[in-house]
This record gives sequence, structure tokens and C-alpha cells, in this order.
Amino acid sequence: MKKYLLFFLGFVFSADASVNPAGQLVTRFGVNGTVTLSLTGGNVQFNNAVVDSQQRIVVVGQLANSGALVVRFLPTGQLDTSFNGVGYKTFYYNNTNDLASTVSLLENVIYVGCYNGAGGTVGFVASLKDDGSFNQSWGTQGIYHFTTPTMRFLFEINVQLDGKVLACGAQSNSLGHLARINATGSALDATFNATGTPGYQSIAPYAPRSFVYGVNGSIYVVANNISNTAVYAFTQAGIVDTSYHGTGVSQILPGYGLYFIGIQSDGKILLAGYDSTYAVVQRLTTAGLLDTSFGQSGIVIVDSGFTTGFMVTINDSFFVVYNFLTDTESSYYVKAYTSNGSTMTTFGHAGAIRLDSMTDNASSIVSAQYGTIVIGGNNATSGILQEYTQYNPGQVGFTDTSLSLVPNTPGESTVVVTPVYRVPVTNQEVLPAYVRVGLTGF
Repeated sequence: MKKYLLFFLGFVFSADASVNPAGQLVTRFGVNGTVTLSLTGGNVQFNNAVVDSQQRIVVVGQLANSGALVVRFLPTGQLDTSFNGVGYKTFYYNNTNDLASTVSLLENVIYVGCYNGAGGTVGFVASLKDDGSFNQSWGTQGIYHFTTPTMRFLFEINVQLDGKVLACGAQSNSLGHLARINATGSALDATFNATGTPGYQSIAPYAPRSFVYGVNGSIYVVANNISNTAVYAFTQAGIVDTSYHGTGVSQILPGYGLYFIGIQSDGKILLAGYDSTYAVVQRLTTAGLLDTSFGQSGIVIVDSGFTTGFMVTINDSFFVVYNFLTDTESSYYVKAYTSNGSTMTTFGHAGAIRLDSMTDNASSIVSAQYGTIVIGGNNATSGILQEYTQYNPGQVGFTDTSLSLVPNTPGESTVVVTPVYRVPVTNQEVLPAYVRVGLTGF
């Protein structure tokens, strides 16, 4: 039975967080706010992260020459040796080029979405117990692999409270699928798109990259073919939701590769990615049209380069992790914005932080304990995590002190903050924020 916890938070900070302004490293985490993980046998790459109910940080990625990598850290940044005895686990299904791209939690069970970095033909989901062993009661010895439909690249999964796993991925740049696995991992869920192709919906001519649960219960999928982007809407039953833009497909956004999706409390959708020059964020109205009241005519230009991570918070502000790319520099930054797309100047230096330790990649951002954020990435050889304060002292992240986890229909987790609004989120988050993180393409 799923337990629901009621938190009375107001807004609580640790001692470190209470004295640091927004955008400062939290010194109790790792060494002065930074954790560096090096492992024998190959280079470490961090792709995605999530925080569990005990504030442990679960990070997924790849250990070169060993396959997919799952690491669990304690809230202090130390390896959690109760996980697989050493704090990390590697595995593969296709070969050692497999990597973990996405992660979701239900209770203490970890679900990891993987694909082959060398272009293998089978994406798969692994289910791990709290101790790091494979969940033998799920799938085939803890693994479900996609054969029909074909998902060469598995970009995102989310496990619902009923144990079913929603997944999206791509077969090519112009074809992909939204599929749901049943609670035992034995097959696709035949109740999803039951009147069409049971178990999944195919999406073309754009490949799906990420999805979000809407405040109305719909599932919104962002899909693109590198140069154009659209959002597809489906009901919980996996049927095209024609109430969205009349066809179930948003206005086409030409010239943009948008990979990340988040939702604000009024149901408007945020999309993050890049155009040919800049990292950008766009907002769609609830009718699926570009929202010209946001930023400059519906678009926020973040900086030169491209987006690599994205997160929408419970108060509708958002964070963009991006690669600042010019002829003379390639660096990673995180930048904070208010709900309407204005730079949050109280965060870091004029709204941004340069992630100097992450020289090769910065690809994940997640809300952690006491209103902080954790950003994951890597340098040439090691995986790196950094924890930063998210708000200034005395600044609140939401406007009511009562927070509860309640089920939505038919079983995904939903965070409710009364009396302000309801925002569906992935069920692993205690301090809520809708997270859109991970790899940006193939």
C-alpha cells in the first residue's frame, strides 16, 4: 500500500542554506558543495538524477567499458554503501556501450531507462531494489526490453503509483513512440491506446523526447526532428486528446530543437532547447499556441549555445542548464528565471552561475533538501554533482504551508499545494519541482 506523507514545511533551510544567498554552493555537501566520482575501468558520465524520500540522490549515466551506471549518494554527498555494497552498480543488456538516460522511483524501487550509445536497436528498462539488486519479480530478471515498438533511444520514463511505467523514445529522427509497460514488467499495458495499437502510440513525423502530466490529467509529449518541434497531447488511456488545439497537436514551432518540457500551475507548457544559435525557452498557451505574453513574443533567449537541462519549480519559476558556446569558449551555466520569463537577478551573478567543474557536460538538475538544487555533469574522466541554494534567506518557494502527496487518475503522483494549485510531478520528489533533465538528442 502506498503511504502518503503530510509535510508542514513553511520553507525550511539547513544551517548552510540559511546563510548563503541564492546560487551559492552548499558547503555541507561533499567538499565545499561539490562531489567528484572517479571509478576504475573507465570514464564516468552522469546523465540524469532524482532525489528519493530519504533525500538520497540517485544518479544514472555510464561507466565507459562497463555499461549503464546507477549511483546513490547520501544527502551529504557520500556514496551510500547500502546500495550494492559500494554505492554504485553497472550493467548492460546489449553490450558495454549501453548507458542509462533516465530514472524514476516508486517507493524504494529504482526504474532506469537505458539505450545503446553506439546505436544499438533495443532500448530497455531495468528495475532495481533498494539494495541495488535486480528486482527479479519484474520483467525478465528485472529487465523489460522494447522490441515492439522499436525504441532505439529511450529518453524518458516515469513509474506511476500503480506500478505501470510510461516511456517515450525514438526509432529515428522522424518516428518515435509513447508506450506504457504493465505493473509486472511482463508486457506492454493493453489498456493504453486499447482501441488503436494496444500498449503504445506512434508519433511522427517528429520523434518524442520528453513528456509531462498536465493539470487536467493529459499527457503532453514534446517531439522534434531537430529543426521543428510540436507538442502531442494524449489522455491517460493513451488516446489522442483532440481538445488540445483541436487535433491533439500544438502549433508547429519551426526552426527550433526543443527537447525539454515542463508545466506551470495554469496549465501553460514550457519548452526548452535551442535554435541555430541560442539556448531558448518557449511557452505555449493551454490551447497549444505560442504564448506571446511570455518573454519576447513567447520566447526567452537564454544565451549563445544549447540547453542541456531544465527544471520548473513549484512556484512556476524555472532553471535552464546550458552549454555557452562561442568561437572562443565552451562552458556550462545554470540560469534562473521568474515565472514570466524574466531573469531572476537574485540568483548567482545576475541570474546565472558558471559550472566550472563540469567541463565536458552538465545535464541534470533536481530539487533537493531544504529548497536547494543539485546539478549533475562530468569532466573528462569523472562524474560531478554540485548543490546550490535556490532561494534567498527568507524567500519562500510556495505560498502555503500544507503539502501532501495524493494520487491522480489512474495512478501517477501529484503534488498538491493548497489553496494555490495542483501540479502533477514525478512521484519521487519530496520538495516538489517538475524536473525535465537528461540527454538532449542522438
